[in-house]
Amino acid sequence: MYSLVYVSQATQSFDELSIRNLANQAYLRNSQLSITGFLSYYDDQFLQYIEGEKKALDELMGFITTDVRHTILEVMHLPFSHERRFASWHMRYLPSQRMVTVNLEKVLTDVLIKMNKSLYGKECAVRSVQSILEKFSSYFATFPHPPAPSLQQLIDAGNTATPQPSYISITPPLFF
Repeated sequence: MYSLVYVSQATQSFDELSIRNLANQAYLRNSQLSITGFLSYYDDQFLQYIEGEKKALDELMGFITTDVRHTILEVMHLPFSHERRFASWHMRYLPSQRMVTVNLEKVLTDVLIKMNKSLYGKECAVRSVQSILEKFSSYFATFPHPPAPSLQQLIDAGNTATPQPSYISITPPLFF
C-alpha cells in the first residue's frame, strides 16, 4: 500500500460547514478510487493522509495539487506497507476541536514543515511521521467508533447541526 501525507495552506476561508462538504466530496471520490485516509483543518492549513494503490494516489494527487482552494506546502511519501492504516476511512474528517488532546495535525505539520531535514535527514522525518501515523491508527483500531458528541456538547460548541458519520471524538488515553 502506498501512502503520503501533505500539508497545504488554504487560499480562501473555510467554515465548519464548507470543510465538512469538502470532506464528504473527498469521501465519495476516494471510495471510487479505493483510497483511505483522513483530513484535518487547523489554522488555515489542511493536513491530509491518504493511502491506496499507486495509480489511484497519483490520480488523486493530480486533482489535489490543481485545486485552487489551497497551496501545497509539503508532501511526504511514506514507505510501502502491506496493510492500510485506516482501512475503513475513505475520508474521515477529524475536526481540530476533537483532536485537541492528540494535537496530531500540529505534530505532523511541525515534522513536515519545520523539521530541519538537512540536519536530521529525510529518513528520520519519514520514520517520525510513520511512527506517529502507526500510533494514531492503532488508537483508532482500538476505538473505531468513539461516541458522537451529545446535543448539549454541540450546542456548547456553537454547532447545532446533526453530527455526520465522519465526525470523531478523541478521548484519552493518549499514546504519545
